[in-house]
Amino acid sequence: LAMGRVQLAEHPVVDAGGDLLHLECPLRVQLTPGGPYDSAARWLPMASRSQMMQRVDLVAAELALAAIARDGRARSVHVAADSLAEPGFTQAMARLLGGAPDAARRLAFEVSESAIAHPERLGLAATAWRPYGVRIGLENAGRSMHLLLEARARGVDYLKVDGRFLRGIARDPQLAEYARQ
Repeated sequence: LAMGRVQLAEHPVVDAGGDLLHLECPLRVQLTPGGPYDSAARWLPMASRSQMMQRVDLVAAELALAAIARDGRARSVHVAADSLAEPGFTQAMARLLGGAPDAARRLAFEVSESAIAHPERLGLAATAWRPYGVRIGLENAGRSMHLLLEARARGVDYLKVDGRFLRGIARDPQLAEYARQ
């Protein structure tokens, strides 16, 4: 991280009509000089064990804000639930967003479903980041359907539901109505 051997991948997220919603931008890290830029599957366990997640998430946000400033395209980056628990992380991210207010309006943070199990952490982050226009999404959602019903109240703007969890949703009127929203 300190050597700047990081980059964002870009994967388009489109709506039902095929229009681009944003670019999903997972962080890639070059572990050895001149080597490949590896996906999180390779470097995430090391970052987690080293308690570097909040720094990783800040670097990803910095890269996304710079890319948005260059081309104006909306992007999303992942924020680890562990980062939300770290003292000072929410404020550090807010300072970063405040330094790039135009780009911040086109940025989304995606958190794992486990983040909504700690509503105080997610709520604090949402409250601190919303003034900058940032959206918060829940990725790979669906393991805990009752939490999905509460997601909006906990600061989540959109859901990316894992397809394998959608089977049978029409049989639950409350979930079906939520999905229509």
